Amino acid sequence: MKPWQDISTAPKDGTWIQLLIPYDRSKFSEIDCTDEGQWDKDDHCFRFIGDDGADDIQPTHWRPLK
Repeated sequence: MKPWQDISTAPKDGTWIQLLIPYDRSKFSEIDCTDEGQWDKDDHCFRFIGDDGADDIQPTHWRPLK
């Protein structure tokens, strides 16, 4: 698998990518989680599978799915 890249370099053309999402370390474990998502051009944010876009959690890194 390819290395993680800074979220600022993620594709914004609708490509599905793997996203690294930091947990709130005061409430959860020290482990980050991953999910698949894509850039939502209407909301100008990254949207995760099943996400309604109302989430304040922002991914910090990304990598290609393949």
